[in-house]
Amino acid sequence: MRRNWSASARAARLTRNDSGFWEADFDDAGTMILAPGGTFKMGNDALSREVTGFAAAPAHPVTLSPYWIGKTPVTIGQFRGFVDATGYVTNVELAGRPGPRVYDFDERGFVTKQGHRWDNAFHQGTEQSLAHHGVDDGFAITSPVGAFPAGRSPLGALDMAGNLTAWVFDRYRAYSPLARTDPVQLEARDIRMQKGGFWAGAAGRFDVMPDEIEFGHNIRSDSRQGDDPASADDHPGCRLAISYTPRRAE
Repeated sequence: MRRNWSASARAARLTRNDSGFWEADFDDAGTMILAPGGTFKMGNDALSREVTGFAAAPAHPVTLSPYWIGKTPVTIGQFRGFVDATGYVTNVELAGRPGPRVYDFDERGFVTKQGHRWDNAFHQGTEQSLAHHGVDDGFAITSPVGAFPAGRSPLGALDMAGNLTAWVFDRYRAYSPLARTDPVQLEARDIRMQKGGFWAGAAGRFDVMPDEIEFGHNIRSDSRQGDDPASADDHPGCRLAISYTPRRAE
């Protein structure tokens, strides 16, 4: 391993985790894990169409160069520290925006509401936290990062399925069967992708609205969602990643 890679050079500590992979610890800013390069199968031929409308097929080989990935999703506390340090304003807080989508029990669905922002759009302890009370993992809505250590990935990354979807850098594109190396989809589109299942997701049955209580939630890692980058909801999150290989637009 090249120990002078910029991520590791800036870390407070660099160690190997129990799975044998390098971890760069940045204290309050979180921990990154070095993912080795390799080829994997992206997609699932058994899923011609997800409930969300974004197909997970066809499966195709993708080769990635080594990169760093966050051990956990970015927490609200970490994002608050970033906002306090930089004065960052999210898109939904900009003047003229209609506000984020918030669940309304009278409307029985998500509606846009002014006055809500990234740190108060969904309140645990209110009626909102009862929306999915029939599936009980011990938490009313999202769980704290690291709450389920037995579910860690082979790299040692936590919360990779079932808590939040992850916003990714790519815009939407349909999968193709062609092999790809370090791909990225940069074509300007209104939809930016989210990957993975989430705590309040539908069960993944096709053509009908599933009974989430009876059939469970969709925590599939091959699930694909998509939304306007200015949207806000109770289930999208993000996880930091650092790549040192330029990725070409396709």
